[in-house]
Amino acid sequence: MITWHTYDENTYKSTRYNLLYWVEETGQPHTTPYIDTANYPTMGIGFNLTVRANMNAILTVMGFDLSATGTEGQYITDLRKAVEARNIPQLHTIMNNWAGDTTVATHNGKDKRPNFSLSYDEINNVFNAIAPDYEDGVDAWIATYGLTVERYSRERAVFFSLAYNSRDANSDGIPDLLGSGLGNAVKNGNRAEAWFQIRYSSNGDDLPGIAKRRYYESDLFGLYNNSGSVEIGLED
Repeated sequence: MITWHTYDENTYKSTRYNLLYWVEETGQPHTTPYIDTANYPTMGIGFNLTVRANMNAILTVMGFDLSATGTEGQYITDLRKAVEARNIPQLHTIMNNWAGDTTVATHNGKDKRPNFSLSYDEINNVFNAIAPDYEDGVDAWIATYGLTVERYSRERAVFFSLAYNSRDANSDGIPDLLGSGLGNAVKNGNRAEAWFQIRYSSNGDDLPGIAKRRYYESDLFGLYNNSGSVEIGLED
């Protein structure tokens, strides 16, 4: 059987955030966009800007009204086009133009900014806005395989990390990295096999950076039920 290492809700959310903080950005969130190794424009703690929900959360935090039409709506459209074109300099140019445009107001009590950037607090707010989408993916996987998983647990934080790092190629609502191998291992109460699935069967492209992430996630999950605590932090 699998013993779940349970948390209260706040500790779970803190563990979940800190886990992503390290495995996505090795402890240094990006306040401005960059092109990641998979050619996706990314910022914050692994926020893929081509994912519409992520971009919507970022634009809202920056002070845009997503329902806006007219000039503000055009700025939003231009920003989305720059993301699709992977044109980071253009993102900053559009923001600078928006900041200097006195005909367009900002929203949510935000001041305009001259570049496409987020503060650390705003990165946290964006994460909190998009996290439920990934929790839904974990829930869909749990339901599909008829699993019982403690809602606020160390192990579920690892499942969340896998969902966060995953595509949903067939659009079934279940992240690809939460597959049948891991699902059956959890259903059968086989912790060692679940650990193996996380560590070795979730890096199909055999990428060193992903392997390092999977080692950390599997260590946090724990090979044994009495594995004790794991501190969050990655070694070089």
